[in-house]
Amino acid sequence: MQKLIASFALVSLFGTAPLAAQNAPDQQPLSEEETDQKTVKGITATIKEISQAAKERRALREASTATLVNWRKAQPQQADYPPPSWLAGEEGLVVYDIAVDQAGKATRCEIRETSGHPALDDATCAAVMKRGEFQPAQNEAGEAAEGVYRGRHFWRKRTPEVPGTFRFKATFTVDEHGRPTDCVIDRAEGDLPFGLEENLAKNPCPFGARSRPIPYRDENGVPVAKRVVVEFSARMSDAEPKTRD
Repeated sequence: MQKLIASFALVSLFGTAPLAAQNAPDQQPLSEEETDQKTVKGITATIKEISQAAKERRALREASTATLVNWRKAQPQQADYPPPSWLAGEEGLVVYDIAVDQAGKATRCEIRETSGHPALDDATCAAVMKRGEFQPAQNEAGEAAEGVYRGRHFWRKRTPEVPGTFRFKATFTVDEHGRPTDCVIDRAEGDLPFGLEENLAKNPCPFGARSRPIPYRDENGVPVAKRVVVEFSARMSDAEPKTRD
């Protein structure tokens, strides 16, 4: 009986009712063994049908796949970020399908998996549809055919290397062996570049840290210690609009 219950559970998993679950009124009831055999046959047939259908779908997908020739250029860029989404810090993965005709022209875009933000989904389709160059799919005869290109893009908010106005000043000593010592951060204010801010979090004085220290030398070539001051700043201003000739 446990064997029969397990068989019924498998059948339910594939969404197919047991073939011998009910007998016609005028038929002799089947034995438990016969019921098991017919149930297993039904499961086997269902598995074969599912497998065959999967093969057909895979073959169709492979035969009707178009190619995006200029993937790097066509992908959404940071400049394509919708301003409201950028301000809100919206991010997420978008999976999309581009329908491509026989001539390699994109005809429509459909979102298969949303980022959760409609503006990012729309911007993805707009960018790829506008800049994408496609090679059409081929049918079994090797002829150009309608197809689909499936792509994905993860929107992640980025900031420029120099995000804004800042000032930085550090003072340190390079000894006779070329090793930095006595580092002091005199000033670090404003919108520091991400790389600099990250380095300062790891090492309060990131300058002069080399695997093979190199010392300064005097006019006679003798290694000497030097006190070094590193100072730099950045200032932001609006760029003047370009004029056309």
